[in-house]
Amino acid sequence: MTLLRQRWRGRWVAVGALSALLAGCAGSPSPEEDQKSDPEERAGIYLDLGVSYLRQGEPREALRNLEKSRELRADNAQLQNALGLAYQRLGFEDKAAGAFQRAVELAPKDGEVRNNYGAFLANREEYERARKQFEAALESPLYNSPENAYYNLAWLARRQDRPEEAEEMLRTALSLRSDYPEARLTLARVLREQGQLAEARDQAEQALPSRQEDASAHLLAGELARELGDREAAREHLDRALELASKGTEAAQRSRELLDALESSGGAQ
Repeated sequence: MTLLRQRWRGRWVAVGALSALLAGCAGSPSPEEDQKSDPEERAGIYLDLGVSYLRQGEPREALRNLEKSRELRADNAQLQNALGLAYQRLGFEDKAAGAFQRAVELAPKDGEVRNNYGAFLANREEYERARKQFEAALESPLYNSPENAYYNLAWLARRQDRPEEAEEMLRTALSLRSDYPEARLTLARVLREQGQLAEARDQAEQALPSRQEDASAHLLAGELARELGDREAAREHLDRALELASKGTEAAQRSRELLDALESSGGAQ
């Protein structure tokens, strides 16, 4: 059986501004309400508000608060990091690049800042520059999410047709954080492309408890079950994928095709 090379379904992981800063702002006074606070304190409140809006998927409102924070205190790496994410989400690529570069200048040993800048560069297909940022992130002894940098290095390796390196990076990410379903699903895809179907299926099945509502995860599990001759499991996963997938999407179309094949040809490849 020949496996067709799959399109890379993973994507880079940008984190940091949403996890390293203070969680949420519920109950925090607005800067306007707290006129007695000093400029640095008000800058911090605006920064927290901006990060909270980023978490909520409101980059425009986030940017409004982050720019107010910058007016009060611009030389803050986490502020510049958050600005980079907000600008990027709004499509202001040049401004995002400037903010990420400034964040790195202010905190060159901050792993989260390096990882986010690398993710930005990877999104722009500047792969070698991105690799340097991910590797720099891993050199930081205080970086508390190294699994994300390893995942991103796997992404780069996969894009550059280095499956063995991608597999190594993904296994390292999972050794650091076993409950990392996206890395486990990506490893399953990489193993599948190398013909290691049994282990690929095992990795996909381990990820599914955290991805019960993910059509692409069920599709992958269904494809692997079918390729290994387990028609019942294949049908179960493909039915679930079809149920979850939006009409007209690739996942929906592929699930329907495979279900039809199971019915009409007894699961032949």
